[in-house]
Amino acid sequence: MQNSKITMKELLYKMVCYQELYPNVHLFEKTDLNQMNFNFLSSTIEAFRLKKDCTKLEYCKDKLYHVISKYYVVDQKEYVMEIICCLDEQLELSRQENSNLILKYLGKHDDFYLDVLTGAYNRRFYEEKIKHQTTPAGIVMLDVDDFKIYNDTFGHDFGDRVLKMIVEHIKNSLRNQDKLIRYGGDEFIIYLPNIEKEDLYLIMQNILKNIHHATIKGYESVQFSMSAGITMYQTGTIEEAVSLADHLLYHAKRKKNCIFTELDHQYYSDRNDTKQTILIVDDSELNRAILYEILKDDFYLLEATNGQECIDYIKQYGSGISLILLDIIMPEIDGFDVLQWMEQEKWLDDIPVILISSEDSANIINKGFVMGASDYIKRPFDYRIVYRRVYNIIKLYAKQKRLMDLLKKQVEKN
Repeated sequence: MQNSKITMKELLYKMVCYQELYPNVHLFEKTDLNQMNFNFLSSTIEAFRLKKDCTKLEYCKDKLYHVISKYYVVDQKEYVMEIICCLDEQLELSRQENSNLILKYLGKHDDFYLDVLTGAYNRRFYEEKIKHQTTPAGIVMLDVDDFKIYNDTFGHDFGDRVLKMIVEHIKNSLRNQDKLIRYGGDEFIIYLPNIEKEDLYLIMQNILKNIHHATIKGYESVQFSMSAGITMYQTGTIEEAVSLADHLLYHAKRKKNCIFTELDHQYYSDRNDTKQTILIVDDSELNRAILYEILKDDFYLLEATNGQECIDYIKQYGSGISLILLDIIMPEIDGFDVLQWMEQEKWLDDIPVILISSEDSANIINKGFVMGASDYIKRPFDYRIVYRRVYNIIKLYAKQKRLMDLLKKQVEKN
């Protein structure tokens, strides 16, 4: 299926554009098939069946029609826009009329490639115009840090204002030949043909700096930032370069407000972030060693051999600990005892706990969740599962903390 997911607002805008060019434009939902009473059913049914655009020449009452059936998905509902043009043999256009028609069409065609909200290019533009380019270029994937928090806290209208503001700042920093594409949601691609790596870095540094210092009227206390993954496209495909940039963006977002490249671990950051600290609590030296190997490259690690050492570390480091990997079964003070103490001392609101154990009893797992654990990992350890769950829990708690800070600042301001 071709990529045809858009919003209803975008779909209706497209329909208006087509109606300026063609006399008969109709929009059908798939559920309307049984009630349809028109002569060009075959093309539309084909579009629904194949889930892609279809075009046909069809006869009706001794006249030849060009029928274009365009397939779309809006909010998980399928639609086909039917565009009908009668090819009348008597129709003749002068050279000037033909030129005017072509210019008008090209103007409307350009509108199809623009994002309605922000004015950046849209995903269709990437798929049809950029993805198959072969010119050497800089490729940037970037998105807005904590955008969901802005939407959830201040509403979607505020989120729209953020996106418009960000697009304006990015465009002001780009060259005329560069293309800014809204890839989806708050995620953007920048395509910069024939650019040197050093110039690309300077442009991106300027973009991140300007956005980090930008404000929106009425919300001056809210600070914005973006993270970016950068690669230089030379060989292969643009799609492969975008995939690499997306991978680098994933690493950048763990730090926030920074740029990651395939050569430089971290080329630029507007603030001094440090690694998060994880406390590994397990009486087995082997289990601690396995977890240490999985996490050592991206986190500071503390190790405790029993529940009492865990409690002592919490008293010493407090909320400086980003997450605890806690074995359930240990001598003297076990994992459940540690959870009970953390609940009494109000630490579970600040420090998430992932339980680790060879036990897979539903009762034991449920007891851990009831006592305040955030997740559960069963031994033997799977590298990908451990890393992903640790990262996700830390990210979730960090977002919650930033949300509370945003709300606190807004309340203090009002």
